[in-house]
Order: sequence, then C-alpha cells, then structure tokens
Amino acid sequence: MANCSLEGLASQWDQDEALREDLRQGKPLIAEVSEKQVDIHMPSRYNRLLLPVLHRMRDASKKLPGIDELRHEIRKVLKMNKRDPTDEEVDRFGWLIRKNLGFIKMKCRRQEVPDFQQLCLALDPDLQGIVDQINESLARRRARAETAQETSDDEDAYDDDGDDGADDDQPDEAGGCGLSHHLNDFMAAVGESAPEASAAEGESAPAADGDAPIIDAEAYEGPIENAVPDPIDTSTADPSIPSLDSSTTDPSLDSSTTDPSPGSSTVTTDPSLGSSTTDPSLGSSTVTTDPSLGSSTTRKTTFVPENPGAGKRRSLLVYLCSWGLVRTLCFAE
Repeated sequence: MANCSLEGLASQWDQDEALREDLRQGKPLIAEVSEKQVDIHMPSRYNRLLLPVLHRMRDASKKLPGIDELRHEIRKVLKMNKRDPTDEEVDRFGWLIRKNLGFIKMKCRRQEVPDFQQLCLALDPDLQGIVDQINESLARRRARAETAQETSDDEDAYDDDGDDGADDDQPDEAGGCGLSHHLNDFMAAVGESAPEASAAEGESAPAADGDAPIIDAEAYEGPIENAVPDPIDTSTADPSIPSLDSSTTDPSLDSSTTDPSPGSSTVTTDPSLGSSTTDPSLGSSTVTTDPSLGSSTTRKTTFVPENPGAGKRRSLLVYLCSWGLVRTLCFAE
C-alpha cells in the first residue's frame, strides 16, 4: 500500500491568499476552536488547510500522512511567510492537523454540515450520491414545512377572490351549492322540527304509577295563628311565691322592674292606665289592657339568648337571690 506523500504541500498552502495573509499577521497555522478535544467546528474552520492533504490521502487509499512529513511541510510554509517557528509550535501544528484528518476519516460516512461534508467528499468522492440523496431529502422536508406554515398562517386561503363572501348565496355552477345555501337548508330543517318539539313538550305526560297529580293552588295570605308558642305571662304572678323571673316588686309603686340585661325584660305598670309596656327590643312581650273594654291586645315576640348556658346560670342566681329575699322579708315580719 502506497504511503501518503506530502511533497509540494507547503507551496500549495502558500498559494492560498487568505492563509498566507493570516500567517503574515502572526496568526497560528491552526488552533483549537472549542473546548472539546475534537469536533466538526475546527476542521470546518480550517478546511482550506485540510483539503490539500485530504486529496493526497484519497490517492493513498485514505491512509494518514506521517507526522515527520507534516512537520517538514509546516516548517517550510512558515518560513515562506517570514516566520521563525519553534519546534514546539511545529509539533503542535502537526499533531492538530493529523488529529483532524483522522476525525474526518472516521466521520466521512455520516450526515454533517455542508462544510464538513465537503471535506468528507474530498476524501471519498463515492459519497457524492449519498450526499445528493440527503440534500434532496432535506429540501423536500423544508418545502413541506414551509407549505404547512403558509397554510396555518392563511386561514382564509380558500377565499382569495376578494368578494368577501358576496357569492356565497349563489349556487355553484358545477351542480353543488355554496356554503350559505347549505346553512339555509340546515336552518330550515331546524325550523320545521321546532314546532313538533314544542307541541310534544306542551302535551301533559301521563302520571307514573304511584305518583300523585300536581294541583296548582293559590297561596294562603291570611293571618297565621299560633306560629310561635305563647310565653308564660308572669305579670300577674303572686309576689309571695318565688319565681325564676329576676324582678323586684315594690307595692308602694305598683310597678315592677326587671334587669334590662340580655335575656330579661323591663316592665312598667301604670295602675291609672291599666296596662303594662315591655321593651320589644329586649325580646319580651308588650301587653296593653283597656279596663273599659274588658279586653286585651297582646303582641308577643320570642327572644333567643346568644348563650343559653349563661341564661340558665343567670336565672339560677336570680332564683337564689329572690328566695333569700323572700325568706328575709318573712323573718322580718
């Protein structure tokens, strides 16, 4: 197997004007592009440096060139452009070029970016058919994507005549009908079925077994009696008998006074009027008696204490105080 010959490579590099200008400006012959050890970015950027070597590798059955030959050509091209390279620089440039040549050889049968594919084709021209198929497939895919995008952007693409639906009501000349004609037919069918549905709903359905018929009756608006049970009236209770009501009776005043705290009542009796008045805001009753008529009118309300437990304790305390007061009065007499 023939070795890859690099004779005359330095002169071929020097003919590239862009490469020669970079060397005269002091730029390196080749340098790392990314932090990765090797990728497609670096050979794609330095394709003008690698293409002449790849053509020589193709003639040598894709065999990589020797590192010593690369060093010799690198040193020669640098001196042509008035550079005095060190051995370290020449060695670094040589290994970078050889590493990228091996990377291209490994990747030449995969789909890559156009710049990198050009390098692969330089090494293996038989891949041109595969590359053409790939490019055609990509072109068809891009065309389908663009068509789908245009269709989604133009929702009214079916109506491009600029008439804004003026001819929708006219039948199609080809024997079909316009969109408005179909809509009118549908609305007519709905209108015909609507009376039948209304008549069916108006008919009274037979009552199911065990269901009572529904009878409409007028609402009763008369007075409602005994809606609330009458509270016990203690206005005529015997003062000598102890009661749960917290009242203090003074015979000289002919009136009774009740604690106006929540849950109690305030009653004032006037013998001249023969009536008693109770504050309705405290949840008690108002009684008005007219002796001349021999009748009474009673308006009763029900008061629900906020805390029933507190009311019971207060009633018990009032009961004990009242019983003690009665006993004291009895012993005093």
